[in-house]
Amino acid sequence: EAKEGIYKEVWGLFNHKDRSKSFFKTVDPGFDQITRRKFVLMNPQLNSEVRAAQRGKDKYHLGRQPFYPQGYGIACNKGAPFIPKFNQMLTRISQAGLIAYWKEKEIQMISGGPPAQDSTTERGPSAITLKHLQAAFFVLMMGFIVAVLALGLEFVVSKFLTSQMGEWTGTDHQWGSQ
Repeated sequence: EAKEGIYKEVWGLFNHKDRSKSFFKTVDPGFDQITRRKFVLMNPQLNSEVRAAQRGKDKYHLGRQPFYPQGYGIACNKGAPFIPKFNQMLTRISQAGLIAYWKEKEIQMISGGPPAQDSTTERGPSAITLKHLQAAFFVLMMGFIVAVLALGLEFVVSKFLTSQMGEWTGTDHQWGSQ
């Protein structure tokens, strides 16, 4: 049990005298309470998304940030020859966003609704990807090119003007010489 901090504060909000009002053996009674009165349910994120999809997503607000940061992992024998390839494949699947895509697809199937074309209003903004950054890098590179061209033009014009001034005065002026 936490002695201080946010976990202590949250724990204090539970009704410990009548535990049946705060603690449920299954998640369904908790979801029933959400629509009946001021009630917040702490439940695994994916389970909450599935329950909300089954009961109607428009009735529930699901927090974007998980309360308890835990995921599933995979265990196997140490030194197994397939571990590097397996890790590489899992990383690729995760980075490509396939896990989130599959999850969304399953939740849509459970809810019986059509796939959401733009579900950012429900989930919030998506993470920035390389596609989003391409325009910024393009503008940055164009700026570098313009800067290099301007520097080159300045150098050429400076040399030209210096040589022209030398012809006008009859001297060939060298910078830094007396």
